Amino acid sequence: MDALEVVGAFGQPVWGVFKDGEPVLTTGPSRSLPGLLQSALDIVDSVSSIFSGPSPGPDSVVALEYRQDWELSDYPVEKGGFQSYNKVQRPFDVRVRFSKGGSDAARSAFLALVDSLAKTLDTYDVVTPEKTYTNVNINHQNFARAADTAGMVIVDLWFLEIRETATQQFTDSQPLTNTQDPSGESPQSSGPVSAEAATPGQTSVIDQIKDVLKNKQW
Repeated sequence: MDALEVVGAFGQPVWGVFKDGEPVLTTGPSRSLPGLLQSALDIVDSVSSIFSGPSPGPDSVVALEYRQDWELSDYPVEKGGFQSYNKVQRPFDVRVRFSKGGSDAARSAFLALVDSLAKTLDTYDVVTPEKTYTNVNINHQNFARAADTAGMVIVDLWFLEIRETATQQFTDSQPLTNTQDPSGESPQSSGPVSAEAATPGQTSVIDQIKDVLKNKQW
């Protein structure tokens, strides 16, 4: 049983960022456990850091903010005419503030982890005791360190909901057809085109045109 399973077994709340159910940016499992279990897990963490280096995870989640906005039409509508297309839901965003203390190496490892996560195109889940916010990507990061933070760095990560459709809207294998304007349709192949010899009648017309052009005084 790993540390996260121990926390879950004791009903402790879970905070952090997960990818496919695996923790990628979570507080240490020993942060909220009391008594002997707290001490035991602290020892395990200390021994583990000797061999694997400092844990890159944050010490705690300082704050979390969730926002959901809707775009409302600002033009007059007749009474009773306010419809679903007049109110459009925008992607939600979640803002999480983490703190990290410890040695210089521990803080550097944490900042490096945050930086690497912020650059990816992966989608994550932000997990809180009350609710899980799924399918988000990092669209902002910043960190600060001040004299009154006792050597800790404070990192803000903003996550924006990524809305994915079931299939790609337009592809070469799915040409546009039956458009309102025929010029908007995708080009369609009518098969190979081969040259054909001119008929005697066509040849006669061509010869007449040549004679006219030849005798034409420019």
